Amino acid sequence: MGVCVKCAVRAYFDIDMTCVMASDLCKTFNTFNGFCTSCYIGYALNETSGLCLPSDSAVCSKKDSNNVCTECLKGYFLDEKKQCQAIDVNC
Repeated sequence: MGVCVKCAVRAYFDIDMTCVMASDLCKTFNTFNGFCTSCYIGYALNETSGLCLPSDSAVCSKKDSNNVCTECLKGYFLDEKKQCQAIDVNC
């Protein structure tokens, strides 16, 4: 039985030494855990989860006259800093 010694481009070894593809939203990622380290334009890095999420401006559905977000798209909530954050899928 063969053992994988190198993963394909945009893949990394998980804890079981199986190759796993990194998220398509990651511009760059940590090859040890798959966490995104940078994102493509239109996405912002959540450093806690290592995920690239739509940037605040991409998920803000309403802004006031000062260009501050007042309402987010479905699936997001407005935090205390007036930024849209994804609702936890386990909620």
